[in-house]
Amino acid sequence: MDTSRIIYLFFLAASLLLSIYCKKSEKGLYIFKFLIGIALFTELLSSVLKYYGLNTYPVYHVYIPVEYALWVIYFRSFNPKAVINKLMLYSIPGFIVFCIISSFFINTINQFPSVHINIEALLLIAWATYTIFNIEVNENFGITERPVFWICVAVLIFYSLVSPFLGVYNIIHKLKDEIQFYLLNIPNYILYTSLSIAFLCSHRIKKLL
Repeated sequence: MDTSRIIYLFFLAASLLLSIYCKKSEKGLYIFKFLIGIALFTELLSSVLKYYGLNTYPVYHVYIPVEYALWVIYFRSFNPKAVINKLMLYSIPGFIVFCIISSFFINTINQFPSVHINIEALLLIAWATYTIFNIEVNENFGITERPVFWICVAVLIFYSLVSPFLGVYNIIHKLKDEIQFYLLNIPNYILYTSLSIAFLCSHRIKKLL
């Protein structure tokens, strides 16, 4: 296992520990111990399969729809508008059906599910953008002290950076080792660092209340 992979798993594990330890000051934060826990399990399983020379891609075909569903559960907790809530809710089965069809006819189970991730990216960027512009103002805490702000920023930065790379992953597979560090690993570091900041903000707010 290369150094960048080990660093990535460290970021994941640290973020998971903080999601469990830190007190929850905002609704929806409870979901991250499941979201990050499943992400860590997926990456460890992928590493084991790769070590034994087995195909790791089927793991991500299963993981991506689960990840999306958990993200939507989080974003729905911040959007009281019935229309938006329904759109988010209906997008879960819609996305799952799309992933199943794609796994059979577009990016097959033995290929990296780049199409799945690109559609997930578009949807999550839309939900994060809507949410960040509708964060309720709190006179006691600035917007940058709110966990939801950092989580939205994490989603926007991560998916904006990795989507172009993952969209052509299967095409440039032979060159991926040279560019993966900059276009995938670093965005992952940013994502889980931002999530960790969100959990620390939540812990601080809960202690002050």
